[in-house]
Amino acid sequence: MKVIQLKTVDLRNFGGDGLNANKRETYKNYLLSEKWWQKRKSIKSCKCFICGSKEQLNLHHLTYARIFKEKKCDLIYLCQTHHNGFHKFAGKKTNIKAVKKYKRFLYGFI
Repeated sequence: MKVIQLKTVDLRNFGGDGLNANKRETYKNYLLSEKWWQKRKSIKSCKCFICGSKEQLNLHHLTYARIFKEKKCDLIYLCQTHHNGFHKFAGKKTNIKAVKKYKRFLYGFI
């Protein structure tokens, strides 16, 4: 069995006011599940959307509308540096428009 280090996840933007303790625990368990790891493997572009790195990748939710039943178009890879930086830059916004705005902020183009 794989040992997975679970990173801190900001759940305040799930469902308006956030997740209660039970839902947070459910989400943490989901990120450790085989279903989530299979979903991660199914995303073809295994590189950071911002810089192209293949190291320390995090799968970023563009929307939480289908949480636990995400479509491939709901997810993109960001390296750990850009995932953390994006959330500091964009706050609660998670969509592709905000990610592209962050990329423009960093590099001046898209």
